Amino acid sequence: MLRGMATVARHVFRPLFTEQYPEKQLELPEIERGRLLFLEERCIKCRQCERICPNGTISMEVERDLKSETGEKLILREYNVHQGSCLVCDLCVEVCPTDTLAWATVYEAPTFKREDLFFDRERLAWETDRVSLDRIAESTFYERDDYVEAVRASREGER
Repeated sequence: MLRGMATVARHVFRPLFTEQYPEKQLELPEIERGRLLFLEERCIKCRQCERICPNGTISMEVERDLKSETGEKLILREYNVHQGSCLVCDLCVEVCPTDTLAWATVYEAPTFKREDLFFDRERLAWETDRVSLDRIAESTFYERDDYVEAVRASREGER
């Protein structure tokens, strides 16, 4: 019985491990991967992210436009990400030549239905706008400073 009381006495004076979530947000490491963000304005429609994805999480539909007045020959018709099947392997982010994809350190994304983990082009754009720039993973490992500047520039252009 004394051993049990000694154990309790030792644990009473230790600091608590429990975080007061949601009042206090968790401090996540720089390279935390939570939700995939997509900045459509930077996409050159090369399909490298789709090709390298090991389980087909990313799918896109691109059409050629020969009569384009803007000079853009490829048009992005669909861009879909199924977060439920994503391995979070980071291959798509690494292979992207224009840094169109990035990880957000968002961990508040619960859902009850599998369909809610499917992100089409419009929902990805909304999600990218919803995430504050301070919470985008700005890892020096991936050098995301230019990505943050591009998002800020695109948001200022819309105002």
